Amino acid sequence: MGVDVMKQQLIERIQNGDEQLIRVMFAVSEALEGEISEEEALTILPPPGSRITMDELIAEIEEADAEIDRGEFLTSEELEEEMEQW
Repeated sequence: MGVDVMKQQLIERIQNGDEQLIRVMFAVSEALEGEISEEEALTILPPPGSRITMDELIAEIEEADAEIDRGEFLTSEELEEEMEQW
């Protein structure tokens, strides 16, 4: 999957995301940019054990399955290559 496709999917997920998703993505982004430490990022994340509804869980699983069906995933080799560029 190309970077442009990943960007578009992230934009769509942010636009449709619930608070938990936004908090996780924001914390990861801030930590990667060096704006905050990993410890500070953990304070942004939803509390451990926070719950999502059954409908939200099913929707997430269905979306993940659809992405796999569309071939939108990285193999372990592709991920390793991508990580080398970080």
